[in-house]
Amino acid sequence: IYWPKEVNSAMERFAIFAVAYNFLTAHRAVDRNDQSAEPTHGEIAGFEASPEVCTALEELYTVRHVASHYPEAPEWAQEVWQRRYENPPVVDPETGEKDERRATCEEVAQHLVA
Repeated sequence: IYWPKEVNSAMERFAIFAVAYNFLTAHRAVDRNDQSAEPTHGEIAGFEASPEVCTALEELYTVRHVASHYPEAPEWAQEVWQRRYENPPVVDPETGEKDERRATCEEVAQHLVA
């Protein structure tokens, strides 16, 4: 079973998935071989008509995005970008006792090693 082991990394993957699903994926998979003619979810919702979205999609792969360049980004995006989410507390797998310090990705994965 797979589950995210580090909260900030999981939120980054979710943000990338949201962009890919809403703006790069065809709304309906009519012809699975050629989906270029199919409108995306963003086009159906009317988002791609806005100049902000057009510019963002054009610069998605060509511009290095830095958080300080986007001070107007919503709070959830700032939290993802600046990795402000806290991991859950460390739990001893043998005793079930919680340790009040927060787990790092190395500590979370360490108890999964056989």
